[in-house]
Amino acid sequence: MAKSIPSLDDVLGAWSYDGKYRNGWRGVQRQIFEFGAQHRWNFTTEAPTGSGKTRAMWTILKAFENIGVEGELLWVVPNKAILAQHLAECPPSSVKAVYGQSEHDCPWHASHFTKDPGRLVTADQLPAIRERIALKRVDEIPHYMHGPCPHFVDQRTGRTVQPGALGCQYYLDRYQARQGGIVLCTWAFFLFTHLFIKKDQYQPPAALVIDEVHTIGDLTRSCLSFDITDSHLERCIALLKRIEASEWKKLREFRTVMREIVKRKPLGEETLLKDAEVWRLFDILRAIDSDAIDRDLQAAKSDGRIDPEAELDTEAAIARLTRDLPRYVGSFERSLEGWDPQRHREEKGKKPLQYTCAFYVSEVAENAQVECKLVVRSWYVASSIRKMLSPHTMSFSATIGKDPDNLKFDTGIDAPILRLGSDFPVKNTRIYMPDDTPDLAYRAQKRYGTGKALKRMARAAKRCADQGLRSLVIVVSDKERRMFLEHAKTAQLNVMSYGENGRTVKEAALAFRDEGKGDCLVGTEAMYATGIDLPYHPQDMEKSVPLIFILRPGLPNPRSAEAQFASKRFGRRYWALQQWKAMLKALQGRGRNVRSVRDLGCTIFVSQQFRSIVFPSLPVWLEKAYRRVKTLDLAVREVQGFVLTR
Repeated sequence: MAKSIPSLDDVLGAWSYDGKYRNGWRGVQRQIFEFGAQHRWNFTTEAPTGSGKTRAMWTILKAFENIGVEGELLWVVPNKAILAQHLAECPPSSVKAVYGQSEHDCPWHASHFTKDPGRLVTADQLPAIRERIALKRVDEIPHYMHGPCPHFVDQRTGRTVQPGALGCQYYLDRYQARQGGIVLCTWAFFLFTHLFIKKDQYQPPAALVIDEVHTIGDLTRSCLSFDITDSHLERCIALLKRIEASEWKKLREFRTVMREIVKRKPLGEETLLKDAEVWRLFDILRAIDSDAIDRDLQAAKSDGRIDPEAELDTEAAIARLTRDLPRYVGSFERSLEGWDPQRHREEKGKKPLQYTCAFYVSEVAENAQVECKLVVRSWYVASSIRKMLSPHTMSFSATIGKDPDNLKFDTGIDAPILRLGSDFPVKNTRIYMPDDTPDLAYRAQKRYGTGKALKRMARAAKRCADQGLRSLVIVVSDKERRMFLEHAKTAQLNVMSYGENGRTVKEAALAFRDEGKGDCLVGTEAMYATGIDLPYHPQDMEKSVPLIFILRPGLPNPRSAEAQFASKRFGRRYWALQQWKAMLKALQGRGRNVRSVRDLGCTIFVSQQFRSIVFPSLPVWLEKAYRRVKTLDLAVREVQGFVLTR
């Protein structure tokens, strides 16, 4: 009889002696294995960058595979970039990487949607077709066309609908992933393939490893939030009316009421809808029969009233609408005080878990068309995440924070936490908090303004550049990024950033890091606070980045729709969570230039908001690096002395 979970010896026996790990596991990795075995492989680990978490995650899953555990062995990461990094670090052919629908070309589109077996595209022809035309991705094809597609791969048999046809890579990957072994995927893929399965049919993964666990709350919110625009509805209504679909008038009524409600709201900002307004929309929406729309579309396609190529975009928009209608109905319900999935208005004890707001823009592009938008945002997602977890869920992150309740509230994950120290020498890093910089909180920005702070930062970065020290500047908004570029131009600072000369975020970062272009790299925290490594090169200072400036924490505007909803619904808990997220981002930003034990790096936090955020967030081993100094200029001089004397 196969074991249900591996023992510590099973995990140690699964170790792969290759590459930099050819001499065996590190002490930190052994601690992870012992802690996991002690807690039956249901635990959370906080371990710094460079401690070997990736190989530890792979080894645990490999042990589950080796003992023949039945069920999925999933390794979930936030995004494709981290997926690629992990895949490169694993022993060859030991992991199956699975990507979402948006990453795969549609072979049926390449075949012009024919069902003639002799005209279907082959694997040899696909690359040449891809060069000639912009192929649609799988997620751009109406969902009701997937099943009849000749290239569709049956998830039970692994065979295509048309025998011998080229298999759709997305469905082929999904089928192969179900055949066992370790599957590496993004959080979005995991969410959409697991969340919407009926409770009585759901089989949790046999083992689930989550990397960067502190990010999954926001990732889930993003995936479960959506917009409905009047221009989108208008295209759908026009096509449905033309094919005489039965539900087009109800959809038109929804659009009319939506425009009426949204146009009463302030121009250019998200505004929360009142419960009465949401109820009004909800009552119309739940009367629309999405199955009837689907049947009418398929009938129109079968008798030639719809050209699948010429009208593919509109058809796909309608298909998404019909697929999402039940989701819209549920989301509107959950935006209401007293929502209940079964009895609707009858139960008044329920509190909303998400919110609906409106956004009104006066003109769109050249056609001066009024655009109204409903924005439905999921907020409390812990219960959704919790229902997908495995009994053996192992979560990892470099930054979890000192209060475990924040992670539990945000993600629903409540497991014993192993906190590991770092072997990075604290003498190689400095963290500065000047006293003379302004408080850039929203309530104080009008008084002090971010412009003066950005001007001082540009001048400080220029003084460092004159000494041969390059820097990274992290701001919150793109407006702040553009303001810094203007001040840098005045200060004659050679700046690298994206958007300049058509550079992408990645291109700008690589040109700065690998080619040594520019004395300063500037970007928002969404772009450069994570995912970019700027290692120290003591023999090549032209490529080193020993200094990071971080302008302010990315706390939400108290006047935003999210803050109004969540602070009313969850009270102080909401702002405590935002402080926690700001702490994590501060730690992540600080670590961009300290990626290994030999790296040397300093960070200057500018806004006085950081005074209550940075030091409380530091792990004990890093507290000695904290320096509170009188002025920004003094912090810069200390950085120059610290780096140049090494």
